[in-house]
Amino acid sequence: MRKPLSFAIVAASLLMAAPVDTHAQAVGEYHLKAAFLFNFAKFVEWPAESFKRPTDPIFICLLGESEIAGPLEEAVKGKLVGERRLVIQRGLASVSAGCHILFAGVNGKRRRLAEDMKGPGILTIGEDEAFLSEGGAVALLLVSDRVRMKINLSAAERAGLHISSKLLSLAQVVRK
Repeated sequence: MRKPLSFAIVAASLLMAAPVDTHAQAVGEYHLKAAFLFNFAKFVEWPAESFKRPTDPIFICLLGESEIAGPLEEAVKGKLVGERRLVIQRGLASVSAGCHILFAGVNGKRRRLAEDMKGPGILTIGEDEAFLSEGGAVALLLVSDRVRMKINLSAAERAGLHISSKLLSLAQVVRK
């Protein structure tokens, strides 16, 4: 399936967002991260066994409580990726069966996550460098008041995920 080039333009503009004051920065940071999560759903291919039907939803699971929940619900409300709607599961204590995208924010309970993350078909996203070393696939980092992506390609491959070259071109790619 051909992906629109507009994602690169949108992502580039997200990466170049102007710095803001501290309170607005926290709000803006999670709106930007929510936009990234929504766009990941467009630029990642899951293994065929991850879905039973072409219209099955993509489940975005939030481990623990996170400031991203509200902005993410706004970002995906009424939107489809292909024929799939996006469904958010909030405040999970552990990885739930059926998660396609798992966001383990800084407040998430990551100690028990390491083994759960090794399952096939889960794009795991965290908010710090250590997350990649723990086996996570994507880290969304706040650097100089901007959100930056690092992608652990080895972790994504272990999960059976194919990440679009367009998305990879916007990230720092590592293998851990």
